[in-house]
Amino acid sequence: MKHINNWVTRAYCNKVVRLSAATQDLPKSIICNVHGVNPKLLKIGENIVAVRELGQKPFTKGAYFLGKMVWAKGYEELIDLSAKHKADLDGFKLDVFQNGEDANEIQSAARRLDLNLNFQKIRDHADDSLHGYKVFINPSISDMLCTTTAEQGK
Repeated sequence: MKHINNWVTRAYCNKVVRLSAATQDLPKSIICNVHGVNPKLLKIGENIVAVRELGQKPFTKGAYFLGKMVWAKGYEELIDLSAKHKADLDGFKLDVFQNGEDANEIQSAARRLDLNLNFQKIRDHADDSLHGYKVFINPSISDMLCTTTAEQGK
């Protein structure tokens, strides 16, 4: 595959911008590290610090996941682990925000196994409704450049 990627890149690309040195080295490529953190999210973090300094608890909600609804983003792992540990997770609710090509299949699988996954409409990472969550779940074991996790690093 490496040779095919090199051949196609040489033939069809003027420049390749790699987001990390962890990706394949390609002809005509440069590395441009992008932290991917929206300045709004940095402000949210500052607000949380201010709330803590007032002696208040900034996190009043449980856990959530915000990631495109495709199986490759870790939904299979999430559903498998939720089903396997269902008895241990009694009372634990996970709010899932997003949409995607596999949304219907993923939601059907969760309903079929009677999992406590609360699927909600897509939201922006900086949406006010997401600020109070204490735990961000990222079930993916394959995302090389997981911007979702970076953006949630409050």
